[in-house]
Amino acid sequence: MRHHLGALHTVPYGDISRLTNYSRDWVIMKLRFRVPHDTDINKVKKLFKNLGKELLDHPLIGKDFIEPFKSQGCWKWMKWGW
Repeated sequence: MRHHLGALHTVPYGDISRLTNYSRDWVIMKLRFRVPHDTDINKVKKLFKNLGKELLDHPLIGKDFIEPFKSQGCWKWMKWGW
């Protein structure tokens, strides 16, 4: 079984006595974007928040979103960008 943060748990078949699947009909997708070092990360977070609102209001695809698109912040700092 894979945890939503990526960890893989191996469980022998006989050890599973009960299982609940909460992931039916939805998914968490983590996307990475590279931006220059001088980018204001708070502005990027606000941009994603506004994008999430626009996607919810979209006439064709808005109904497919359970929650707004959102940013979880900065993942990694690298010498050539965030």
